[in-house]
Amino acid sequence: MTAALLAGPVGAGAEVLNLGFESEAIWTDNVFGTFENEVDDTSGRVAPWGEVTDRDGRVTWGFRYQPAYEYYLDQDGLRGFDHDVSANVAFRFSPATTLRISDQFARYRSLSRFNDQAEPGGEINVVGFRQRFKRNRLNATLTHSLSARDVVSLSAGYNYFEFSNTNNADRDNIRTSLAYTRQLSERTTVGTSLAWTQQTFERPGFDQRSTDFYNLAATVSHQFDRSLRLDLSAGPALIESESEAAAFNDVDPMSPGTQVGTTAFPLFRLGNGSFRMVDADTCPLNDFGERVLALECQTLPPDISSGLANSFGQFNVTAVDLTGDLVTPSDSRFTYFAAASLSKEWERWRASLSYSRSFSDSTAAAAVADVVIGRVTWSPGRRWTAEFSASYERQEQATEGAILTTVVANAPTPDPMLFPPNAARAQALRVETIDSDASLDFVRLFFRLTYQLTRRSSVYALVNWREESLNGDFVVRPDSDRFVVGIGLNYDFDPIPF
Repeated sequence: MTAALLAGPVGAGAEVLNLGFESEAIWTDNVFGTFENEVDDTSGRVAPWGEVTDRDGRVTWGFRYQPAYEYYLDQDGLRGFDHDVSANVAFRFSPATTLRISDQFARYRSLSRFNDQAEPGGEINVVGFRQRFKRNRLNATLTHSLSARDVVSLSAGYNYFEFSNTNNADRDNIRTSLAYTRQLSERTTVGTSLAWTQQTFERPGFDQRSTDFYNLAATVSHQFDRSLRLDLSAGPALIESESEAAAFNDVDPMSPGTQVGTTAFPLFRLGNGSFRMVDADTCPLNDFGERVLALECQTLPPDISSGLANSFGQFNVTAVDLTGDLVTPSDSRFTYFAAASLSKEWERWRASLSYSRSFSDSTAAAAVADVVIGRVTWSPGRRWTAEFSASYERQEQATEGAILTTVVANAPTPDPMLFPPNAARAQALRVETIDSDASLDFVRLFFRLTYQLTRRSSVYALVNWREESLNGDFVVRPDSDRFVVGIGLNYDFDPIPF
């Protein structure tokens, strides 16, 4: 696809090759971003990058590739490459009409590492330990000037997320929007937009679940002076979700009801890669008085369960009854989407404050995210720059949904000499309907101090802290946080025209 974007006539002599590299050494107290059994480690990261661009003529384009190799002192399973690739092309059909297409691809070995460099609102909920993922974002926008003051634009996009851990649902979304803006004066612009987004999730045990977001918004932008600007947009949003009936394979058609295969003795994986059995008596009760497997269940001591749990692997399977409503619910509700930003510049300072409410890509179910971000940049001298940002994000489940829970009990075991009698054993799988009250909160503080060594090189020191909390039916768990400190060196080579 990238080759297709870059194909076509371009102006001769306008191409430029840019090269550089980024290097960083960091320490973190929670490599995997988990809520328990945190593991700290130190790593070194080297990320060379190359970019080819042509910004002249009626067709402009660019391509950038940045591989990054990171070496962890202790966690050898995380050592390896991450990849970021992007391409863009713009076609200016006439002075009034332009088509812009862009594509971004990322492949990371760790969600926590990706979240460290992601913008607030773009972070992804961490599920599991060594979770790799891929993300692709394709966008196209056609802009046409109806007059010197009136502009209409049509946009479309497709995002795709794929995860190595099946507990985090693969997802994609399709987006389209139509917008109109009118410049009322030199400083004020107003407009309106209509947008539609469809998110689709693939979850183990369930067919695809789709959620549609419809949003109508009014927009206004005002430039008070050269250094102060305000942007606003707001409007109603309709959210609709639809699902097909859950599909399960009956492993024993001769028995009454539906029998499904599952893990006989549920295991929790620790940060060091080992497994522990679960004590069912510590698991929470559902509305039917049954103990259900959840993150707050306690594990058995290592002298009881570690060796056994790490040994039987593929033989740890059984057939249990499937209970509950097998039809995943559909739901709809009205809410609002909005965005507001205020920015101000001084001689040595820049500051901005923003709020947004829209759909989210960060969780394994359709969600609405409220994000507040504050940023301050200070340049105390010609070579020094200090950056500080603070953000808060709340993601709420968009509509009702369903979850597959495991009913457990410390049941008698077939061989007490091999299986501890107080180890949790699966009794049934139950489909539970959950209300739209589940929420995921992110709090993040970031500080970086940069010193410009030369025109093309700089060094920096950074501190990054992030806390994540998850609450709601069936998902109550302790908070998790991740603290990162690091130093780095960036160098850009002189551009090479060709």
